[in-house]
Amino acid sequence: MRGKRLTVIASLIVVAVLLSSGGTATAHGFRPAAGNVGGASVGAQAVLYDQLTLGAPNGAASQNFETSLNTFDIQVADDFTVPAGAFFWLVTQIEIDGFYETCANQASSVNVFFNNSAGTLPGTSLYQGAFVPTAASLLSGDFVINLNPAPGLVAGRSYWLSVQANLDAGAQSCQWRWGMRSPISGNTAALVNLGDGWFYGCTVWKPLPICTGDNVDVQFRLNGSQINIVSTVYLPLISRNP
Repeated sequence: MRGKRLTVIASLIVVAVLLSSGGTATAHGFRPAAGNVGGASVGAQAVLYDQLTLGAPNGAASQNFETSLNTFDIQVADDFTVPAGAFFWLVTQIEIDGFYETCANQASSVNVFFNNSAGTLPGTSLYQGAFVPTAASLLSGDFVINLNPAPGLVAGRSYWLSVQANLDAGAQSCQWRWGMRSPISGNTAALVNLGDGWFYGCTVWKPLPICTGDNVDVQFRLNGSQINIVSTVYLPLISRNP
């Protein structure tokens, strides 16, 4: 018996097995049309998904405050879809439109989360980590976040991205706000404030318009690589002697 090599297109790849199985990856140390996938290059990277226009005048708070203000910790997320196909996305960088409000300080780092989609809201967590954005972006609030390790996202599925600034309010009541956008791509942004310090009544994920009255998305761009999936398998050749 000998094996004959056959190259086939597969629907799952090793990098994305953890994501497809519902596990959580934790990172330690840690222009196409808006709302569409793209192929424009950013240095050595490609634009995978884009709903970013810098300079939004309004934003939604998404911030991890100091311990004494834990009830105010708040998180915003927005959804996107990886198109169907025999590939996966390796997301190596996130660009965010944001700004500081009443603040002379800057965030120390940001928390990044990728979640499964549970209908119109974020579902189970797939990936999370704390990262330090590039120096200039950390100062401006328009974060450029390099992800290492990079999450792999399976084609044909929807996901939710959440970015949260690690920033003490201090005496100035510093806030970081994630720039809003309209029109909406997919579902409206979502919000959760576990301690209900903002009195929104959104102690679990709820659509942003229910919490704040803002029927909008938030702005971000995903950069990285689109990896085609090719697997090699061996099929047995059975020979029978006459």
